[in-house]
Amino acid sequence: MLPQRINRIVVRLVSTLVLLIPTHGVFAVTHTVGTAALIKTTLQQTMEAGDTVIIANGQYNVGGIKITHSGTATAPIVIMAETPLQVTLTNTSYLTLQDVAYIEIRGIHFDLSPVSTIVKLQGASNVRITRCRFNMQKTSDTQTSKWILIGDTWNNDVSTSHHNRIDHCLFDGKTDGGPWVVIDGAHGTPDISKYDRIDHNHFRNNTPRVDNEKETIRMGVSDLTMCSAHTTVEYNLFEDCDGDPEIVSVKSCDNTVRYNTFLHSLGTVCLRQGRRNSVIGNYFFGDGKT
Repeated sequence: MLPQRINRIVVRLVSTLVLLIPTHGVFAVTHTVGTAALIKTTLQQTMEAGDTVIIANGQYNVGGIKITHSGTATAPIVIMAETPLQVTLTNTSYLTLQDVAYIEIRGIHFDLSPVSTIVKLQGASNVRITRCRFNMQKTSDTQTSKWILIGDTWNNDVSTSHHNRIDHCLFDGKTDGGPWVVIDGAHGTPDISKYDRIDHNHFRNNTPRVDNEKETIRMGVSDLTMCSAHTTVEYNLFEDCDGDPEIVSVKSCDNTVRYNTFLHSLGTVCLRQGRRNSVIGNYFFGDGKT
């Protein structure tokens, strides 16, 4: 009986050790980084699935950072501020996430000089941008920018972007041209990013008024009109978003705009192009603004 009991104990120990080994082959690491150079090296080269990158409180000009390392559903990568909104990326800092999955960016303040795109997702899936704040200076009357662009490599035939989320963020003060958030895709066939969600954000002070190309959110564009995006825009607050007659512009199919509040905003939810789109339970409070 004793050998059998020892054998059972050994089997249990081996099974426990196997469960402790991460699926990506290494143990998760927490990186604490406190210089622009170290932030850049860690995000571009060092981090792996399951890792957490904690950026120490402070201001950093990191320039352009291209992220190509992915997490997994069970071992996501988390990039976060030591204290929410006490980490500020400055000057011409911007992030490009290319062909990645399962990454969360949390609690970072982007307070920038002009860049064309602050966060660009190309072929990204299950990326979450949460509890961040976005600001950008205007330095010329011809300046344009897209603050978050969710799409793919332009000439691809198929878009591999899907199930990304922007939530609980503050977008504050857009005084140049161009939309705040764009759902885009691949323009070879064409094809669009799918099942993205924009929820519980505060968009405020989109000025001055222009005739076109200053939407707060745009889902699609002319050549993506017949593509099914399945984007959900819900529980957002739009305050003083007067930059474009179309506050939310729908130019694709099968999207849902619901339970949002529009306060002091001279504009519309516009079903510009596409089919089978739903606008449900939104509130518009003009409060006499004309």
